[in-house]
Amino acid sequence: MSWSFSFPLASAAASFAGRAVEPNDNRTTVLAERTLTANAYFVDMLLRSNGSAPQTTDASERGEVERIFVHALVQGSMPGPDNAYLAQLVSARTGLSLPEAQARVSDVFADSQQSADRARKAMAYLSLWLFVALLSGAFCASYAGTIGGRQRDHMTI
Repeated sequence: MSWSFSFPLASAAASFAGRAVEPNDNRTTVLAERTLTANAYFVDMLLRSNGSAPQTTDASERGEVERIFVHALVQGSMPGPDNAYLAQLVSARTGLSLPEAQARVSDVFADSQQSADRARKAMAYLSLWLFVALLSGAFCASYAGTIGGRQRDHMTI
């Protein structure tokens, strides 16, 4: 089963942007930057500066990092070339040395995997309990229908 980590908020924001804002308007980029995704926190944690490098905000770079993370989460592991690319990007963006950047990429990816696993488990429990609730509701409805039918059959007109 593949999980997509963008939620309905992103599609709602995209449809709102398509209706309310002209395509060449500057507000479109602001809305795209404000759109929440599930991996935004992990991308922020990955690209967080240690204070020695200037903080830049490049939406295309953030989007690329997010897509790499989503692909790696779906695959279950970070491919070597992607890991090396992200380490170089983090090193250039944050001022960390390459080994420190590789360690940060590994740590952040491990955290995102744990978060995704917790979300999957929560959804599994939610699905199970939702099934139990619907099944008990169906049982109660059929039992009430049976009692109502018996009462109807014994009524004299």
